[in-house]
Amino acid sequence: MKSPLLVIPLVASISPWCLFAGSESGDRESADWAARVAYAENKRDANIREVRSIRRYVLHNARWKNDGTATVLVTSDVNGHKRYSFLDSHLEGIQKQILQRILDGEVETAVRKDEDPSISPRNYEMTPIGYETRNGRRCVIVDLKPRRRVKTLIEGRAWIDVNEAAPVRIEGRTAKSVSFWVGRPYIVLDFSKIGNYWLSAENRSSSDVKFLGKTELTIRYVDYAVTPKAGDVLMACRGKCSPGLIE
Repeated sequence: MKSPLLVIPLVASISPWCLFAGSESGDRESADWAARVAYAENKRDANIREVRSIRRYVLHNARWKNDGTATVLVTSDVNGHKRYSFLDSHLEGIQKQILQRILDGEVETAVRKDEDPSISPRNYEMTPIGYETRNGRRCVIVDLKPRRRVKTLIEGRAWIDVNEAAPVRIEGRTAKSVSFWVGRPYIVLDFSKIGNYWLSAENRSSSDVKFLGKTELTIRYVDYAVTPKAGDVLMACRGKCSPGLIE
């Protein structure tokens, strides 16, 4: 019997510099916002050659004596290809299987065009429902309605920086069941601005996994190294940069 697979935090992890789109009145309003965000994303990311991130994974289930934890170096290039390596881990039994399958699934999904998670008119209808200041930034709140039922898209809401057309937070459930074991997990994705780029800061997902019960995954993005096509590497670290961040 295959072991249950916890949700892959698909949207943010597939593109660590992914951005968002917004709107202003019906279909045209939604398309206008989507176009604005897609344009801003493409413009900002045009100079990126590679992103390397140090991530801290924490798997939690009340049935386990200890949480499963791991520190992982993930490298993403501009073509969407990914690779990863473990820097340290404290995983027991099924915890190791779950995390290994999450990381392998992220690498495989990253190059599949049919799993494109980008915020664009092709993928989402977006309806503005209000404004709110979050993390000191003026945001428009939009309802997200996926145009395709795929597991890389989220049905829920997003908070978008109105000045930069960039996501500050996205939350909701996957548009399609991730698997028989997991169903449609609830996901919260937080982003922060580093230099000129918007990158994942923290991902949290919660699933009622068959035979395991409520299982939670948290990913914290500890350090970043952004290599542009031209110019100096941008380093963003919480304290001293982790070994292996720069080759």
